[in-house]
Amino acid sequence: MERGDLVTVPIGKSGVERKWVGVYARDSALAAPIRSLLNILTDMGAPTSVP
Repeated sequence: MERGDLVTVPIGKSGVERKWVGVYARDSALAAPIRSLLNILTDMGAPTSVP
């Protein structure tokens, strides 16, 4: 894929509030670190919505 791999991360603890955030990683090697970073931010209580 020219655009890169789409990294999707679930945000929200409950199923009702769960949303998925997609990030395009140009290199597939970046997908795992980006996913880990987003998971850490979510666990820290980062905002789950983008204005």
